[in-house]
Amino acid sequence: MIYAVLDTNIIVSALLREKSNPAEVVGLLSQLELSIYYSQEIFAEYVAVLHRPKFSFSAQDIADVLRLIVRFGSCITASPASEKCFHEDDQKFYDVAKTAGAYLITGNAKHFPADACVISPTDFLTNVDIINSITP
Repeated sequence: MIYAVLDTNIIVSALLREKSNPAEVVGLLSQLELSIYYSQEIFAEYVAVLHRPKFSFSAQDIADVLRLIVRFGSCITASPASEKCFHEDDQKFYDVAKTAGAYLITGNAKHFPADACVISPTDFLTNVDIINSITP
């Protein structure tokens, strides 16, 4: 099992483009290859962003992805990481990843400190077999 934190842009991109790397990452949840960590604050952001009118996501699509996150994820309380993000709003994702010892999958790596845990969906998918072989 691989453990990760999903930046909100991964969830949004997965719903916007069914055949995309972010959609493939989210799909790994239901294949039991990926388990995610999130905090109450992260989940609240998922809900708020997915309901933005500019995306026009259906209520069913939003409910389905949120249900997937709750079913295959774990809500934790994070400790503050010593490294700080460039945008304060991103800190919650980095803190959860560091607390959980998980990857942080994001389309905006430049918003986070240079850290091996911060990975793009493309790099994650390219290396998922390697990651699986070394993850207990």
